[in-house]
Amino acid sequence: MRISDSQFTNTMLTGMAKSNTELSTLLQQMYTGEKITKPSDDPIATIKLMGLEKTQAEIGQYKTNSESVKSGYQLYETRIDSVVEGLQSTNELLLWGLNGTMSQEDRSGIVIELESLRESMVSTFNAKNSQGSYMFSGTATDQKPYTLKTDGTVIPNTEVNDSTRETAIGDGLAMQNNMTLEDVDANDIFEMLNTAIKELSEPTPDLSALRGAHDKSLASLYTASSAQAYAGSQINNIDRMIGTHTDTELFAAKLTDQLNALSYDEASLKLDNFVSALEATQKTFAQISSLSLFNQL
Repeated sequence: MRISDSQFTNTMLTGMAKSNTELSTLLQQMYTGEKITKPSDDPIATIKLMGLEKTQAEIGQYKTNSESVKSGYQLYETRIDSVVEGLQSTNELLLWGLNGTMSQEDRSGIVIELESLRESMVSTFNAKNSQGSYMFSGTATDQKPYTLKTDGTVIPNTEVNDSTRETAIGDGLAMQNNMTLEDVDANDIFEMLNTAIKELSEPTPDLSALRGAHDKSLASLYTASSAQAYAGSQINNIDRMIGTHTDTELFAAKLTDQLNALSYDEASLKLDNFVSALEATQKTFAQISSLSLFNQL
């Protein structure tokens, strides 16, 4: 079969154009450090990389959510710790107040301390988080739980609720991200403090009522301590979840590197072969193109 000059020229030019395209792709890979510069380079690997990218994005969001919930529980743990300390002090004061031989002056001193503890409790239960939301108000985060009147009366906000909120911290996994007044026995604490303050302010306290207040303070201390332990356990659970997310993130990154990271040793060798082959092809084409019948005369 005879090949015309135009056919030969077109074939050689097409081959060199293809080689130039492949060389350009290789140079782009070396510049970016990635084997896949466009989906057509490896469609199957591209689909896998898209899946890994989605996984990494989701894990990143889950880690952000987890850190946010953890920060919230650390704040709850701190606030509830002050409640526990306040109730421990209350128990000691009530045991002292149950001493029937105390003078009116001694009881007045206890009343002052209990009133101070009550004020501190109001401040704790009205605490806000870093976003300016009330921590113990359930889903009514813009509502202050209590108002303390000048006469010491504690007025609860009826808009506050005991509903919980959840945050996604994993695939199909959500964690409660708040604690409520019910979790820390807040209303019972104020009822107990009001009873104790009232009786100890009387010339002759009702010791039976004081013993009842003391029993309630012990019950509230148990509830608050349990809530504090719960907050600590949630922090530990989140730490484990964050560790799992980190391991998954590292695994996904390793797979991404395996699929897309360029080996510069292999690329350099391939580049040398490309350049050599292209130069040889161009030289051959130039020599053949310059031949004519006059060279044989």
